[in-house]
Amino acid sequence: MLLTDTQINAVAKAYISDNDFGGFGGELSMWKFYNLLTGSNKSSYIDSFLDRAYNATELATGINAALHGDERYRWFID
Repeated sequence: MLLTDTQINAVAKAYISDNDFGGFGGELSMWKFYNLLTGSNKSSYIDSFLDRAYNATELATGINAALHGDERYRWFID
């Protein structure tokens, strides 16, 4: 995972406080989760932005696959 600990903290904070993409007290879709990841990526320097954006996409799709029973990505949620 290429996101930094500061960016993961931003995801957690946005999960609780973001009215548009947060999920606290409601459902969190994978689309909202992906938007939380990419929103935290906005603080990246330009040289790492694209790599982290791609990694956020892979992370969201991997977790989604694991939630739907794909054994290759099961380690994401185990």
